[in-house]
Amino acid sequence: MVDTAAARAAVEENGGDYRDSGGVIDSVQSSANEVSDLARGAAAASGLSDVDMEPITILLMGVDARDGDAIDVGVNSDVLAVARLNPETGSCSMLNIPRDSRVDLPGYGLTKINHALAVGGIPYQQLVVENFLGVTIDHYALIDFNGIISLVDGMGGVTVDITESFYLLGTTFEPGVRTLTGLEALRYSRYRGGADGDFGRIRRQQQILRALIEQASAEDPVSLVQDVLPQFEDHVRTDLSASEMVALGQQFRTSCTEESFATNTLSGSIATFWDPLYNVNLSYVVIDEADMRRKVEELLEA
Repeated sequence: MVDTAAARAAVEENGGDYRDSGGVIDSVQSSANEVSDLARGAAAASGLSDVDMEPITILLMGVDARDGDAIDVGVNSDVLAVARLNPETGSCSMLNIPRDSRVDLPGYGLTKINHALAVGGIPYQQLVVENFLGVTIDHYALIDFNGIISLVDGMGGVTVDITESFYLLGTTFEPGVRTLTGLEALRYSRYRGGADGDFGRIRRQQQILRALIEQASAEDPVSLVQDVLPQFEDHVRTDLSASEMVALGQQFRTSCTEESFATNTLSGSIATFWDPLYNVNLSYVVIDEADMRRKVEELLEA
């Protein structure tokens, strides 16, 4: 078992709260039941102040947690990305970080970036990403795989254009346009058996997210928060309140579309190194520093 003391110390030294993993969507169930309150929050957000016009960054995490286990600590991030929303321009973009990226975890040394969540929870994972990319993270949102299934099913499935044939866990995917159930969407986005490995898996995840954004843009944000989010409340952690999510939905529903949502992925080379956390040799992605700086700059300028 990995000692978490170093992660705790690193978070607290940087002014964070190791214990602060956030609530569950600001008690979505109770908030979503008060539709009038959400509507008022959305209405208030329609007259955005100068402060509200500042761009925000959101750390996005997807985890494979077993039923009954914690989803925000003691489990590795399977999906890791930083989203950037700019209310002034209406732009939305996202930079994916390969989960096997070799980075420095304060107190532990060079290991995989997704180990940070397992060692120190959301505050430590946020600190590691901020240090690695050199950006400030304003908010975070984490969802486990059961939550993804519930989200997709709650939206009536997700329609994607499949470009290659493959088989995974009892499901066959053939080229063509197909509406996937929640379980099928999860399997589709987790496949990494092709020639491009984990980078292909990231592209499929981006494809699913783009399609969900397109479908969500046609829905009323208040209704989405009221009807869909409570269905997977136990599978999400975020420091965004229900009213903030409604406000963001109202602000970006027309400007952030499948076509305008800019996605990118850090690139690098594959290499094997000794891992100081688990004391074994592991395969890593060694990120190209110049490529990372360029893509981070593009993210922040969007």
